[in-house]
Amino acid sequence: MSACILVVDDDISVRTLVSAALSSRGYEVTQAVDGRMGVAYVQDAPEHYKLILIDYRMPEIDGLAAIRVILELAPEAPVILMSTEDIQVDLDELGVREFLPKPFEAGDLIRLVERHFDHSN
Repeated sequence: MSACILVVDDDISVRTLVSAALSSRGYEVTQAVDGRMGVAYVQDAPEHYKLILIDYRMPEIDGLAAIRVILELAPEAPVILMSTEDIQVDLDELGVREFLPKPFEAGDLIRLVERHFDHSN
């Protein structure tokens, strides 16, 4: 059984790239179009997602607010924050494991995700 990864980003091109790249490596990918939907997915199945990739800047609920709620629901959930911006937040304090600057290549994403799963085993 492959690990399930939740991708939360309001940009369909990012969701499509991430989903295609990770699906090609055998991961099961669930896409959420915004922070509210990402939180709802985690709320419905807090143990299901073995990794969460989430965008920083989104409408309604931004990435930081969504991360706070997600980690209340699933405190052990590993989170990777994605953004085109320099983030002026203590990511360790927030509970974020890694930062992935946008734009990124599919190969960089795959290496980051596989490194995460190599270290968690």
